Amino acid sequence: MEIRVLNVSDTKLIGRKHVRFQVERQSQPTPSMWETRNALAAVGGFKVEGVAIVTIRDKSGSALSEGEAHVYQTKEELEKWEPKYIVIANMEPSARKSALGELKKKRTEAKAAKTGVKK
Repeated sequence: MEIRVLNVSDTKLIGRKHVRFQVERQSQPTPSMWETRNALAAVGGFKVEGVAIVTIRDKSGSALSEGEAHVYQTKEELEKWEPKYIVIANMEPSARKSALGELKKKRTEAKAAKTGVKK
């Protein structure tokens, strides 16, 4: 997997950078957000904990994918500004699995409390 930064722009109001990138993947499947996040941090010189991959799209008929990432100075800023589903999608696979399990448990409890069903 080879990654190139296409464009970097600043959003000074909230202190983040918008990064457009391209991934060349030589007949491999689209890389996971976790792999892409680590590679983009290494290539761009960003802190891994401040990088959130927002989208990755395949270019039809080629071995290229394009995406967009938001880069923050700290993990706390990332968690403050990014939606929960983006934060979870960018987690390490084992941490993502446990976070999704906790989220499912909370939703089940909230639904049970709303309907009056006790578990």
